[in-house]
Amino acid sequence: DADELWDWWVGKKLADGLHLVGSPKMDGFRCVLSHDKGKVSIWFEDTAQERSNTPMLSSLVSSLRSLPSFVLDGEFMVSQSSKLLARTEILSVLSGRLPADPYIALFDLMYWNGEDYSTKPYSERLSQLSAIRLPPLLHMVEHRPITDKPSFTAVSKWAAAQPGSEGL
Repeated sequence: DADELWDWWVGKKLADGLHLVGSPKMDGFRCVLSHDKGKVSIWFEDTAQERSNTPMLSSLVSSLRSLPSFVLDGEFMVSQSSKLLARTEILSVLSGRLPADPYIALFDLMYWNGEDYSTKPYSERLSQLSAIRLPPLLHMVEHRPITDKPSFTAVSKWAAAQPGSEGL
């Protein structure tokens, strides 16, 4: 509940002077993508299996090889005719039983072109991520500022209403 989250965390962090943003919590598989010296790796939360050899990801892997070295954090989802499918459909798509396209919603940048961003402020990581020309299957998750309780309430409602979102 938004009021509980405000009282427990958000209000306190804003009172401490932190700058906060809110974004949709996308309903897919957590996904870490990396590229180093021509090797692309894709890891999902569902298994310890590296997924870059999955046939449906071949065009994504090819497009990622054109980027400099990176580590990106996001949510792996799937879409049909530009409509995001439910998380429960992902394994059917990965196994080839259901036709769909990969859709990766990025929300963080940990490493880019020789520079470690993992310890930098989130705002700096987002700024660098937004400056990158992403391949077509990668999409940056929109973030909105939270400055007070009314903006927190508005951002929470907006995030929950986004396609593929399970909330803030």
